[in-house]
Amino acid sequence: MKLPFKTYSNKNYWTLKNKVERIRFSSRRQKFRIKNFFLEEKYKANSAVAHIKLTLWSIFKALGFVALLFVIEHFATEYWQLYISLFPEWLIRFQELLPKPTYPDDRDAIVELISVIASVTGVILALFYPILATIASTAYAKVHASIRNLLLYEKETQAYLRRLTYLTACSIAVLLFLSFHLLPGNLVLSFLAFYAFTTLFGILKIGLGVYNFFEPSTLSRIVFKKLTDTIKSVTTEGEYWNERNFQNHNYKLAFEQTENLALLTSLCLKDDDLKESSFKSIFQTSLYILQYYLQQKPKIPIDSHWFPNSYQHLSFFESDMTLRGLSQNTNTFIQPKVKQNQLWLEERIVSNLSRGLKSAVESGHINVLGESILMTHSLFDSLSAITDLRTGEILMDNLFSNITLISKKKEKEVDVSNYDDWKDELGCVETYCYALLRFQVGIFEVATKFNSDKTISEYEKIDWEKKDTIYSTDFIPDLYESLDRFRHFVENEKAIEGKQITPNWYFRQSLIAEHLRVVSEKLQSSLVLFDSHLLSLANDFENENNSLLSTFTAQIGLEILHKLNYRVGDLKPTLLDLDKIEVCKGEFKWIKPNFDEIEKLLKGYEKKCFAIIIKNIEKLSSVKWNNQFPDVFAHSYSLLSIHLNECFAKNDLAEFQESFPAFLKASINAFGNLNKTFKHFDKPQNISYQTLLDLMEISGYAYIYSVIYNKPDYWNCVKTTWDESFTPTKENFELFATYYEYYKNNLHGTGINFNEKHQRERTLSDVTQSLGLRPRDVDDLIVRPFIKDSYYSNFYNVAELFMEIYLFTFVEAKSATKLLRREFFKRWCWNIDNPNPRTDDDF
Repeated sequence: MKLPFKTYSNKNYWTLKNKVERIRFSSRRQKFRIKNFFLEEKYKANSAVAHIKLTLWSIFKALGFVALLFVIEHFATEYWQLYISLFPEWLIRFQELLPKPTYPDDRDAIVELISVIASVTGVILALFYPILATIASTAYAKVHASIRNLLLYEKETQAYLRRLTYLTACSIAVLLFLSFHLLPGNLVLSFLAFYAFTTLFGILKIGLGVYNFFEPSTLSRIVFKKLTDTIKSVTTEGEYWNERNFQNHNYKLAFEQTENLALLTSLCLKDDDLKESSFKSIFQTSLYILQYYLQQKPKIPIDSHWFPNSYQHLSFFESDMTLRGLSQNTNTFIQPKVKQNQLWLEERIVSNLSRGLKSAVESGHINVLGESILMTHSLFDSLSAITDLRTGEILMDNLFSNITLISKKKEKEVDVSNYDDWKDELGCVETYCYALLRFQVGIFEVATKFNSDKTISEYEKIDWEKKDTIYSTDFIPDLYESLDRFRHFVENEKAIEGKQITPNWYFRQSLIAEHLRVVSEKLQSSLVLFDSHLLSLANDFENENNSLLSTFTAQIGLEILHKLNYRVGDLKPTLLDLDKIEVCKGEFKWIKPNFDEIEKLLKGYEKKCFAIIIKNIEKLSSVKWNNQFPDVFAHSYSLLSIHLNECFAKNDLAEFQESFPAFLKASINAFGNLNKTFKHFDKPQNISYQTLLDLMEISGYAYIYSVIYNKPDYWNCVKTTWDESFTPTKENFELFATYYEYYKNNLHGTGINFNEKHQRERTLSDVTQSLGLRPRDVDDLIVRPFIKDSYYSNFYNVAELFMEIYLFTFVEAKSATKLLRREFFKRWCWNIDNPNPRTDDDF
């Protein structure tokens, strides 16, 4: 309704309107207050109902237990009175002597006793939480509240609080029964008294361990319990494992606990002061969590919301026409692909561990790094068991980035002249390399055990109507997606046709084709880790001029390669056995590992390892060693002596020319050091003679193989190296002659290097037999006595051959020739006088 214009200029109009608006506002405000009051009351009622629901079971247990005691006491009393004549006299007298409450005289005293128990336990219960809050505010004042809250979940604390609560509840329940004129007897009162005493004295145990609350590793055990429970709830063993909302909720809970784990790790590194025991405890707990998760992960459906979405961005150049058109029409970036991150938990835990290890190394705690890497060995076993190559690579990458720092963390630059200076570093390298070994070998073993029988037995475990049976098989997790796809096929066929149409042999053949493809890729990728994580580490040490760590790494590398070569040979029959499942040839791509390429790759790695050993053996020959460490130089010496013999067997002249000069220099240099190292022996020469004898034997064999292969370069290489590295003095010649005579007469030509000597003789015999050589076929009178048709040892020593054709050709060696019996020289002269080659065949 429109009012006259003059009305708006009237004062009374505006006064009236103001009063009306105030009345309307007051009514609306009152209405809002009433509505808000009911909403608050509703919230309080809902909260009370929820609280009652949470505590109802506990209340029922407390009341039920007290009621049970009353019932037992009542029936026991009646039974006693009814059959008292059946009990022995001493028991009746004993029962009469026991004090008993009398009612109503003792009612007030009993009520007071129970009230005291209830009030005392209630006070302790009320004070316990402020105590924990005080500890949390002092020890963990600067950390997130979620860490402080973990104190309340500590196992011992929770158990004690539960006992306190139940004692208070039972006391109140007895008072309640008293109000109903149900009178407690000796059994109920004794129980309350005993329960009160044990609970009160139990606080001593909590008090003694109160300082454990200041220890971060104590809280890590709580995180472990929470995370493992959360993980189990998303597996097929959980109650709501197939509910999307619960899957996502559990992911959020687990994510929060990984943050707590990272915060606890950072507490151990507070103020750059590493708390070793705490850090190692949390590191071990983190590995336990990851290991438990890896065991349970195959039971988690691959499409579960436990795995969060991640975005995979594409380049314009690799995008299809649809994505390109959308981007060009809207001036936006290429739309990313949404993909589930199957490795989110592994990445978070491993990155947390890596940060902790980096801090440990930077603070100089190299021993902590070695012990921590040793803890990861069981984790690598679990990773290889499910062929989780990506997580293994992430972990190896993080360990590699930390272990490359170890030789740079000395307080001052230390020369590689003593093993004692590099004790912790050697331990780190050893544990790291063996971690790689366990991971690689484990993947080969998983591939080897899956033959045709194993595949069929695992396939028969699957019930296509039950999704969880897929995840209970031992197939590698990469095949679960294919199995889930088969399940959908079977479901569709049964829905349309009423039965399964596709035969099982078809599914099995498809599955094994996928298995072979996955295994081939994983084997190839695992082998490449040797180059990227072991050879790279050795080269990194080499660039820092650390010959000890570099050589040690290469030596373990050769051990790994030996084990991998064995596994390759073991895998071949398994893959051939899988051909039984290929019923319809050519239906699927039957991809198998290229074993020729694998063997060639391993051979290349072996050559690189030997190159590192050859380069550093001369430096290591002067490094001081004691028996608290593996003798890196001695192992290099052993490996190279075998390697040179293999060069002879394979007629590999190039490798021989690469290896022999370093071996000769290191052997001569090591001779004096061995006498010092083993000076505590009664006769140190029983050890040190080996370097001279082996060196002369290998040099002598070089001349023999030069004649056999008609390649004088073997002997030319040896002669040139001796000319460059050996000082032809009278003392040196006499030294060689003396030690050879000692070897022949005192050790009777069978010292502790007998096995190496025998292997060289065996190799020569194999070569001559493969070439079909007999003594009559050899024109060289020096070599002819060493050509035999059998594996029996030669009468003459090859070391003496070398002495005659090289050492004794110098004028300075004249006096040395008189120090030994020159049996080979006499035979040589005899051969010159009797050149008929048939005499050697019959010798």
